[in-house]
Amino acid sequence: MVSRILISLALLCSSVAFSQEENALTFSQVLLVELTEEGVVVPEGKVWKVLSSTFNYPSWTTANSYTHNCYFKVNNKDVMVFYFSNYNSATAPCNIFPLWLPSGTTLNLGSNVTLLSIIEFNID
Repeated sequence: MVSRILISLALLCSSVAFSQEENALTFSQVLLVELTEEGVVVPEGKVWKVLSSTFNYPSWTTANSYTHNCYFKVNNKDVMVFYFSNYNSATAPCNIFPLWLPSGTTLNLGSNVTLLSIIEFNID
């Protein structure tokens, strides 16, 4: 009786481990993706983990009052990276990273965000 219980537990544990292995992500490569108007698409069978971005701090020629946002687009939605306002002396990095993106997701140029640091994973 005890041996049946142990065998049943062993089979259950191995089937759980096997089912988790089917959905595992494996490392593919590190990317530095330059954003464009045309867009960059996460390839089929891949998942991207966006770790950070670079942005150009704009130089303004207008003197006293301005507000500026640094963002990029994910599926045509703005993703804010940094906010600056001279109206109330506010600056704020927006803590959006890491940002996980499934295959088929489109990334586009927004405002002043130029590059994204990405780790690419294969979907097994």
